[in-house]
Amino acid sequence: MAHMAPRLVDTLPGELRLDIDMVGTGGDRLVLDMSGPLEEVRAQLDTLRSSLAQASTVLEAREFMVREFGADAHGGLR
Repeated sequence: MAHMAPRLVDTLPGELRLDIDMVGTGGDRLVLDMSGPLEEVRAQLDTLRSSLAQASTVLEAREFMVREFGADAHGGLR
């Protein structure tokens, strides 16, 4: 990752907004905006973390297939 900048801002009383701005090495940009009470923002961030862990596991499995069996990017064998 080329750049990541989280920013936490208080909005309404008892609420906040967490912005995460990420720019990849290829220039692709992803901006995440989570807002609400602290507990909700924490839950949103935990869900995101879990989703990213699952996506990483799926990608690792594909990388293994490519490395070990010569599978192409779609999972088929070459």
